[in-house]
Amino acid sequence: MVRCIEAVRRRGLPITFAVVYDVFFEAFADMHVALESVLGTGYHVLPNFWIYYIERSDDSHGFKPHRDAEYTGTIGDNGLPTVLTVWVALTEATPLNSRMYVVPRGRDPGYGRAVHDLGQDGAGIALEDIRALPSEPGAVSCWTQYLYHWGSRSSHRAPEPRVSFALSCQ
Repeated sequence: MVRCIEAVRRRGLPITFAVVYDVFFEAFADMHVALESVLGTGYHVLPNFWIYYIERSDDSHGFKPHRDAEYTGTIGDNGLPTVLTVWVALTEATPLNSRMYVVPRGRDPGYGRAVHDLGQDGAGIALEDIRALPSEPGAVSCWTQYLYHWGSRSSHRAPEPRVSFALSCQ
């Protein structure tokens, strides 16, 4: 997957074009049972793909703190999500190359709201409540659309760029 992404980058194309390669969709065959247990039979992969290539640079970083929620109601009556973001680390994500950070639901006073303007959304979140996601190559993380999350700033000292991909399922 990393080689596909790097081939697209070398050609000067947007890196999201790498999803034309089958290997990204084949990876979901292994995740099908887990996704189906949460979303139910007949879930769909949404046309919402992201590829991340966070350079080894003091100026590079992942997305700023945000929620993926575009609308309310992405948690069903049974308490399970009806939409999941699936994020896959393709290289190790470390504090030096933009590790992912999240605020757990129980520590997030704004959880459960679809918020587009995050201006004050982070207010009330204690720094000690932030959690770093373990992210070895191949690690899969899933979260609801309301989870407050972000990729930290990278560093020129990072041993490699942080490469990952994500998509949403409903």
